[in-house]
Amino acid sequence: MFTYHRKPITSDSGVKKSFKSACVDAGITYGMNEKDGVIFRDIRRTFKTDMLNAGVDKTHRDMIMGHSLQGMDKHYLVAMEESLIAAMDRYTNWSDEKIAKVLDKAVNADA
Repeated sequence: MFTYHRKPITSDSGVKKSFKSACVDAGITYGMNEKDGVIFRDIRRTFKTDMLNAGVDKTHRDMIMGHSLQGMDKHYLVAMEESLIAAMDRYTNWSDEKIAKVLDKAVNADA
């Protein structure tokens, strides 16, 4: 997901450093101890919340995010690739609709 000179960043420290640099470059306050500061975890929280709002069920949300299943689910649930793709498609379509609405508002505000 994150790259440096077109190569994937694979270390946790590299991702954290790159995210911080991207925030600074974009003028976004970075850091959990800063007023209105963002941290990398905020992306994960927003993504998981948005998947919920898009109607993606908890099991698929957890599997997509790499969270371990709990209780008997860890023994009996095995998601097929097709169901994970369908869950991501559901999220992507929801997200695309939200983005289109924001862009439409911005274009109409400028008119």
